[in-house]
Amino acid sequence: MESPPDPASDPGNSATEPATPVRDTPVNLETLRKAEHQAPVRRQSCSSTNRGKTPVIW
Repeated sequence: MESPPDPASDPGNSATEPATPVRDTPVNLETLRKAEHQAPVRRQSCSSTNRGKTPVIW
């Protein structure tokens, strides 16, 4: 039973291993970028503009 999952896990892990870090990098970058953009935008919107514009930007 270990024979079939072994070869299947080998290639699967190899593809998942490099995909995990590579995928995390762009995902994390996008998340950080969005958070940074939303943080200042939301703050300025709430402080400078009315609350009605906050949902409009979203």
